[in-house]
Amino acid sequence: MATHIETEQTVLAYKITLWITLLLSLIQLGTFSFVARSISLGGDALHSAIDCFILYGSMCIARLPRGMTKEQRAEREGWWNFVAILSLFFSAFFIGHEGWQRIHTPPPTLFNTEAVMTVAVVSLFVNYVCYRALNAVHELHHDTKHKVNIAHIAADFGMSFIVLVSAGCVALFKTPAFDGYGALAVATGLVLLGIHISSGHKH
Repeated sequence: MATHIETEQTVLAYKITLWITLLLSLIQLGTFSFVARSISLGGDALHSAIDCFILYGSMCIARLPRGMTKEQRAEREGWWNFVAILSLFFSAFFIGHEGWQRIHTPPPTLFNTEAVMTVAVVSLFVNYVCYRALNAVHELHHDTKHKVNIAHIAADFGMSFIVLVSAGCVALFKTPAFDGYGALAVATGLVLLGIHISSGHKH
C-alpha cells in the first residue's frame, strides 16, 4: 500500500499534469474556435479536455480515505474508467463524422495552417513534459488508473503529430481533405485507446 508521502507525490504529479494539460486544451480550443477551423486540431483539443477530466478523477481516487477496502476503491476506479472509455468512444464518433464531412464537403478556403502547425508543435512539447512528469512517479505505484493517464498522454502526443502532418499536407497540397484524413486518424486512435484501456482494466 502506498504511504501518505507516496500518495501526495502521485497527486502532485496529477495536479501539475492537469494544469499544464488544461492550459494546452484552452490554447487548442481557442485556436480552433477563433483562428483555424481544423477538424483534426479540434479533435486533439477535445481529447486534451478529456485528459483533464480523467486526471481530476485520478486525483480524487488517489485521495480516497485510506480506510476503504480494496473492493471499494476498485469499484470507484472501475466506474471512473468506464466514464473515461465512454467519453473516448463518443469523441471518436463525433470527430470521425466531422472528418468524413471535411473530406466529402471541403470548405471553399483553407484554414490557417501555420497557426495549426505551431499549436501542434507546442502540443508535442507539452505532452512530452506531461509524460515525463507522470513517469517520474515510482514504478511500484503505476496502478491501473496511473497507466490509463500515461496512455492518454502518450496518445495525445501521437495525435498532435497527426495534426502537424495533416496541416502540413493541407499547406503543401492546398487540399483541405487532408485535415479530414487527419481527423479520421485521430478518431481511430481514440477508439484503439479506449479498447486498450478497457482490455487492460479487465485484466
